[in-house]
Amino acid sequence: MSLPDGTKKNNIGLCSEIFGMNLPSHPERHSLTSCILELIPDPAFIKNIDGKYQGCNALFEKFFGKSSSEIKNKTDYDLFLPTIAQVFSHNHKHIIRKSLLNYSFETQIVCHQSHSRDVIVEVKTVRFDGGSVSIVGVIKDVTALKKAETALCERRDLLHRITDNMLDLVSEADLHGFFRYLSPSHGPILGFAPEELIGSFLYDLMHPDDLERMRNTFQVTLPALKSVRAEFRYRHADGHYIWLDTIAKGTTDRFGRINGAVFASRDVTEHVRAEKALRNSEEHLRRITDNMPALVSTADRYGVFTYLSPSHRGILGFDPEALVGTCLWDWMHPEDMERMREAFQVTLPAQKKVRAEFRYRHIDGHYIWLETVAKCTMDGLQVTGSIFASRDITERRRAEIALREVNQTLQATIQASPLAIFVLDRNGCIQLWNPAAQQMFGWAEEEVLGQYYRLVPDGLDPEFRENLARMNRGEKFHGQETRRRRKDGTLLDISFSTAPLYDQGGEIIGTVGILADITERKRTEVALRESEELFRQIFEQHEDPAFLLDPETLAILDVNAVGVRLYGYSKEDLRAGGLELLMKPETRALFAQKLACEQNALCDDAPWRHVSPLNTTDSRGITVMAAFRGRLLRSRGQDYLYGTFRDITEKLRIRKERSELQAKLIQANKMTAIGTLASGIAHEINNPNNYLLANAQFLEGAWPDICHILEDHADHQPDLTIGGLPVQEALEDIPQLLQSLVEGSRRIKNIVASLKDFSRQDDESMRRPFEINRVIKAALVILANKIKKSTDHFSCQLSAELPQVVGHYQKIEQVVINLLINALQSLPDRRAGVFLSTSLQELPRCVIIKIRDQGIGIPEEIRGRILDPFFTTKHKSGGTGLGLSICYAIINDHKGTMDFDSETGVGTTVTVTLPVA
Repeated sequence: MSLPDGTKKNNIGLCSEIFGMNLPSHPERHSLTSCILELIPDPAFIKNIDGKYQGCNALFEKFFGKSSSEIKNKTDYDLFLPTIAQVFSHNHKHIIRKSLLNYSFETQIVCHQSHSRDVIVEVKTVRFDGGSVSIVGVIKDVTALKKAETALCERRDLLHRITDNMLDLVSEADLHGFFRYLSPSHGPILGFAPEELIGSFLYDLMHPDDLERMRNTFQVTLPALKSVRAEFRYRHADGHYIWLDTIAKGTTDRFGRINGAVFASRDVTEHVRAEKALRNSEEHLRRITDNMPALVSTADRYGVFTYLSPSHRGILGFDPEALVGTCLWDWMHPEDMERMREAFQVTLPAQKKVRAEFRYRHIDGHYIWLETVAKCTMDGLQVTGSIFASRDITERRRAEIALREVNQTLQATIQASPLAIFVLDRNGCIQLWNPAAQQMFGWAEEEVLGQYYRLVPDGLDPEFRENLARMNRGEKFHGQETRRRRKDGTLLDISFSTAPLYDQGGEIIGTVGILADITERKRTEVALRESEELFRQIFEQHEDPAFLLDPETLAILDVNAVGVRLYGYSKEDLRAGGLELLMKPETRALFAQKLACEQNALCDDAPWRHVSPLNTTDSRGITVMAAFRGRLLRSRGQDYLYGTFRDITEKLRIRKERSELQAKLIQANKMTAIGTLASGIAHEINNPNNYLLANAQFLEGAWPDICHILEDHADHQPDLTIGGLPVQEALEDIPQLLQSLVEGSRRIKNIVASLKDFSRQDDESMRRPFEINRVIKAALVILANKIKKSTDHFSCQLSAELPQVVGHYQKIEQVVINLLINALQSLPDRRAGVFLSTSLQELPRCVIIKIRDQGIGIPEEIRGRILDPFFTTKHKSGGTGLGLSICYAIINDHKGTMDFDSETGVGTTVTVTLPVA
């Protein structure tokens, strides 16, 4: 059976790829064709236009059981049965008659084992150089594929017969969710004929509340898990919704890719309603039981739990359902086990009701105390089990135990206390006397118990009786100081504290008291007061401002009179305002940071801490430079930071002036050395440069004669080269090279001359007139390389015929160089420019030099300081801060002016005026 051309996509396969181009007519073509046929993975052959086989591959020989020699130059009728040969011959003629390039047909053939095979024959017409035409064919065995397709159809028919007779709903949808099949059971359950729903969207009839959940289930979860189960509502034909319990399973194509899903659904509407009713009933019962504070449980006659109320979860931590079926003894404390077995297994059946307390294990392992009432459940006269009502009494038991422990602890504390403890009744007789009291006063316990309080010395008995009356009224004493007598008659300074004792009715029955011997403390206090008075005199008479500070907060606790005079604040103002009055926040923070490491240095040999200099301010706003020297002290258990703030303002001013003067001298020496070095270098460069210039000028003059000679040689030797270049190219380039050499030597000579002028020492006694334009040109020669590296936009406009000015040529050149360098260094990139110009001002008559840059500008906060010596923003790049201050001094020495106009982000303009001669 022939197939229309193109109905089988890529049927020729590898053969088409190999023979997709015209092969050349070549003696080795037959060998090449055989090699190509062997590469084809199916039986393949090649025939001429007359239908005779010209070659085949080994698979073709094996398939038909014939050798290559038996096949070559044979026709279809020579090789196959007549019926098969007729099909092959017919299609061969059809291809030739229709001049088809590609063609395929299906048929049955008999292989060498006499087995009939279903095959697809794919052929292609190949035209070689020279006009010859051949037909290449490939035979594909599709017998197994045919059988599989037949079996698949039979299984599909069987499946449909099964699903058509199922009571449950069975349906199939494609990858996009459109139904391809629905079982007949959809009619009775949903009210729709299956044909009505074919091609519809499976989500169209789904309840809106279930839609998002089911989209996620079928479109996300199903492809991942291959099978899911879910319940959702689906709309009946009459509009109401029914509940479906559905199992969905993904279907795949022959490549294992999901191409749809099969759904098996069951109507569970009544089941869902029943579950909902049951949940409501259980919820009602749960609300009742969940609010019961008591534990309610039942057990059978063997002690196995049959029911536990939900309150077990809150009290015992167990899920009640988890305990059903366990034995009540399993959770009982081992120490209570024997007693409770006796109560529940012997006493309870006899008395029918018992009350007991025992410990039960919590889920986390600890035990709680339960008070339980147990009652037998009866079936006639037969005991069938027990019901228990229990409540948690753990806190009550703990309180009882804690009370016993407190009493024991209190007794032990009284006995072990280092302080004397006693108890008096309302009449002043001693009821308790601890060992510390015996040791302090010398009376043994048996000597004082029941006796009147005998510690009061002569003359203080009225005071004691008054205090006893007040204590009997409920008054308390705390830290009261007085004197008491020992057994040997010596007196002690003591501190006593008391509190009333009450009976169960709330009536005062006595007083408990504590006595502390403070005799030694009294002596120490006297010595401390004397020491503090001595420290106060030293503190106030110190020649420097002395401060006492809190080491934690640095709050001012005290200050001497010198500190008050120096800073102009009263002591009260300094205590209230603290160091914030004297220091800026950043200074105070730095001061605190430097002191932090000394906070624990409280020993006698702790080092003094120095912080200097400190920028402080007095009450008038005048800066006072101070040096702090201090250390930590401790008095009465309190830490203090003691220190002095010595005024070093004048000392720092003198040191700064000396440092500035020294820096100026160093800078002057450096500039002198640089000038001397520049002069020496210029001299050393100038001599060899003169040789270069003279020789280059000689060669430039001799070149015309050399050129004629080279041209004559070039006429006789066309391949002649000079320095690797053809003669004609060399004749053009060498004059330019000689000219560049002469020009470069002259430029070196000019730079050397400028350096020698710049480095020449000025003679202060010889001021002379000079042209300002000449100074600028000399500076530009020196700075030419830096200008080239810094900007693409440099402009110099010099006004012609300017009058001369009188002064030092080299100093004015130094000013111009410094100002130009500053302008170039301020540029953000090469696109920004620098513009220099000179002009004449008539009134007053002076020459003006203006240098304008497009740099970053001078920030407003530092514009007032740019002429200060040693002020610079270029510390990291080696700036000294002397450039502008020196320039200003030079211009001022020449009776001129130097002004700055700057805008941040726009640039800076420097204007220099010099009076004319």
